[in-house]
Order: sequence, then C-alpha cells, then structure tokens
Amino acid sequence: MALIDHLRELRRRLMWIALGLLLGMGVGWWRADWTMAQLTAPLDDIAESSGLEVHKTFTEVGAPLDLKLRVALFLGVLISCPWWILQIAAFLTPGLTRKEKRVTLTLAALAIPMFLAGVAFAWMAIPSLLRLFLGAAPEGFGLYLETSQYLIFTTQVIVTFGAMFVFPLLMVALTLPQVVRGKTWAKGWRWAVVIIATVAALVTPSADVVSMFIVASPMVVLYMAGVGVCLLLDRRADRKLAALGVDLHVDLETA
Repeated sequence: MALIDHLRELRRRLMWIALGLLLGMGVGWWRADWTMAQLTAPLDDIAESSGLEVHKTFTEVGAPLDLKLRVALFLGVLISCPWWILQIAAFLTPGLTRKEKRVTLTLAALAIPMFLAGVAFAWMAIPSLLRLFLGAAPEGFGLYLETSQYLIFTTQVIVTFGAMFVFPLLMVALTLPQVVRGKTWAKGWRWAVVIIATVAALVTPSADVVSMFIVASPMVVLYMAGVGVCLLLDRRADRKLAALGVDLHVDLETA
C-alpha cells in the first residue's frame, strides 16, 4: 500500500474513531451527573469517617459546564473503547499475512478487557490514594477542594491506567513479528521510566513527588512485565531461526 493510501486509511479510521467517541460522549452526557457523584463518593465517605470537613467548590462561572463536558468525554472514551481499539487494529492489518492478521485481531480483542481492567484497578485504587493524602491532615482542619481539579485528576488517572494496561500487548504485538526485539525493550528501560514519570506528572494535578510516584509505580511494573514476555518471545524466535540454520549473531544481536 502506497504512503498516500496509508494516510487516507488513517484519516478514515480517525474519523470513525471520532464518530464513536461522539456517540459515547452523548451517552456520557446523560450519565455525567451520576458519574461525578460516584467519583466523589469515596471523598465523602473518607471525610465522614475521619471527621475531616470537606468543601467541594467551583472557582469559575463556566467550570460546572466545562467539567460536565470533560466527564462526558471521559465516559465516551470508556464506552467506545471496543470500537476505537478495533479501529486501530483494522488500520494495522492491511498488508499483513492471514496469520499476522489473526494474531493482531486476537491481541486487539484482548486489549479491550485489559483496558477495562486498568480502569477498574484505578477506580479501586483511588479511595486508597485519598486515604493516604487526606489522612495526613491535622485534626480540626478542613479542606476546600476545587471540584474540577479533583474530577480531572481522577478521570485522567483512570484513563491513563487503562492505556498502560494495554501497552504490554502493544509491546507483544511488535515483538511477535520481531519488528522490535525484546532486547530493545529491555535496553530502553531508562527512556521508558523517564516517559512514564512524565506521563505521571502530567496526570497528577499537584507537583508533589508522592502522587507522581504512586501513579508511576504500577506503570513501571507493567512495562517490566511486558519486557519479560517479549524476552521469552525472543528466545522462541531465536530457537526457530537456529533450527533453520540462521546465524543469530549476524543481525539479531544488532537489532
């Protein structure tokens, strides 16, 4: 497929993804108030059990509408995740062999529950994060919390964890055909840690190191797990090449 055809296909897939997100966002708008209540429920429960006085506030006139749109978009991403994951897979499959297409679609199908598992993990972890942070408040103190900041933080953490649970599958998808060797992933761990730390810093609204570390740690663990699987795939590929009499030290060691 020529480059211009790839670009046209990319544009088409992006349009379909955008349409799916818009439809999901429409459903999300309908359930946005309920979702905001669910996201703030752990905060209310912790405040009630600890005796901490919490005031959820807006600091701008347009903040409530902006927040509802953000939550609707967040729900749109979650609702339409099977659609946009399969669209990404469909963009990658042209030009692949039948076996490679089957593997790609299988990984795409696995990516859907993995994304949702990351979302569920983050959802369950948020109350623990709140207890850690709010538990340090001295007795008798209150908390004036900007509602938009809190909900943007929680939705960003949830989506980020969903994406990071899928990333090891992307690593496997690139290592199976030996497009990227497992050794390459392993050698790039320093860059991976820097990128993960940057992402963690972007999704956490505060500048404290503790928040960034708590968000980044599971991401690093997932990356290392993906590296381990890719190294096993390297060994399998090397055994196949060795059985065919291919000299592994010619090309593979420099890959």
